[in-house]
Order: sequence, then C-alpha cells, then structure tokens
Amino acid sequence: MVRGGGRKAATIPICCRFRREQLAAVSKYPNLMLQPKRSLLRFPLPLPRRLLSQSIAVAFLIVAAGCGSQQAPDAVVGESDLPSANTVADPNEQSLAQQIADVEASQSERIFLNAPVVDSDLTQLAQLESLSDLLLDGGAVTDTGIAAIVTCPNLKHLRLRFSPIGDDGLRQIAQLKDLEILNLPHSACTAAGIGELADLPKLRQLRLGSDRATAEICQAISRLESLRSLHLIDIPVDDENLLRLADLKNLRSLYIDGGRVSDAGWQALFAKRSDLHVHIDQTHHDLDPGKHDPDH
Repeated sequence: MVRGGGRKAATIPICCRFRREQLAAVSKYPNLMLQPKRSLLRFPLPLPRRLLSQSIAVAFLIVAAGCGSQQAPDAVVGESDLPSANTVADPNEQSLAQQIADVEASQSERIFLNAPVVDSDLTQLAQLESLSDLLLDGGAVTDTGIAAIVTCPNLKHLRLRFSPIGDDGLRQIAQLKDLEILNLPHSACTAAGIGELADLPKLRQLRLGSDRATAEICQAISRLESLRSLHLIDIPVDDENLLRLADLKNLRSLYIDGGRVSDAGWQALFAKRSDLHVHIDQTHHDLDPGKHDPDH
C-alpha cells in the first residue's frame, strides 16, 4: 500500500517501459494514475467494481500496445532477425531516390529502406554530405557497394541487413571516422576485418553476425575500446573470449545469441564485471544485476 493525498491506493508493477501509445491507452481512464518512470499503475482503494473492470481493460491495452522492449527502426542492441528471408517492403515506403532528395533538400538526415537494394543502387548516395543514418533492411549489399556508402562523410549509423559484407568492406567502412553505430547481422567478415574498426574512435555500438567468424574475432572486438554496446549473433564466444570482451572498459551492454559459454564462464564474467547488462538469446541472464530494471 502507498498513500497519496491522504487516500490509500494500490500499486501494480508493470514490467516494461511505457511507450506513447501505452500512455494514450491509459489516459482514457482518468481514475487510474500512471507513474511511467517507475512502471507502476496506482489504483485508489477501496476499488469499485467499475474501476476493477477498467484496470483489466488497461492491462489488455498495454499488452496490445506492446511492451517497451520493441525496438525503434534505428535500434541496435537486442534486435532479432530472420536470417533466411528478406524484409517485406512497405508499399507506402518512399523510394531510395525520394529519400535521397529529402536529404539533399535538408528535410531529412536519414534513409530507411525495407525495399531490396543492390550495389548499383548505391551510386546515388555519392557525396551525400547531410546523411547521418543509412538503414538498409532489404539487402543485399556487398563490399562493392560500400565504396559509394563511404563517400558520405558524416555518416553516424550504418545498418545493412542480409548483406554479406566482408573484410574488404570493413576496411572501407573504417574510413567513416564519425561512425557511432554499425549493424551487420549477416556479414561475411573475419577477425582481420574487425581489426580495421579499431580506427573508428566514436564507434559505440556494434551488432555483428558472420558466417565466417571464428573465436579469434572476439580478440579483435576486444580492441574496440570505445564500444558501449555489443550484440554478437552466432559468433563462437567461449569462456576465454568472454573474459576478453569484459576487458572493454566502456562496455555497458552485452547481448550474445548462440554462444558457447559455460555456467562457469558466466560466473567469471559477473565476478569481473558486476555492472554489465547481459542478454543471452534475447533473454536476461539470471545473474544480470539489472534484470528487474524496466530501463533494460
């Protein structure tokens, strides 16, 4: 029980962050008080039957609106992919040419495309100085197409799904000195290519999957000292290399899908980095100290 304004109230915890549509749903019921930062709903007591039915309705509305774990189009850590099928294009989506025109007219700094893209399409990007975010979810871009992308000097966020970017592509990406977020869930790189990213001083988020990855790729990642968030997909992370990743002093979030870490390896990690927020296969690790934090 909590007290507010001299009247008793019951609190119900909601294990997610509230989004705009959730707040709108709850706002239809003025007798319910929402504390979104604490993820709580407060109900005055005694609870009338009418209000009880409203509380049930609110619960359904929150579920329908979706919990806060749903990622925005520019999210990196915690995303999931279907590795065998391209994203279906939205028929209402602006074409690549239209989005480029918006960037050139200073009406946007971002290109977000679900429609299939190939290397030859990217020549339109040449010297697009105002472009900050390039998110291509339809693939398949190769190392050849990266040559056009790196002519955009102010790029900060690059996401290429279903694109088999290799070591040569990463060598070119290393020219983007302002790059902060790199998302390559279906790459074909090795440790040699990842080593090139050490020249990116502002890189803070890396999401990586590669069908050519070996355990050595973790050693290369452990030298990317600016990283704060890391998501590895089907990378053969073992106990030894997990501890190498823990040496990244700025790392705050670690997501591993499909690793080879033992229970002893995880215990060693948390003994070394008790502050680290960890997900395994899209689920909080049991030892994660922040697993009950709605902001995680």
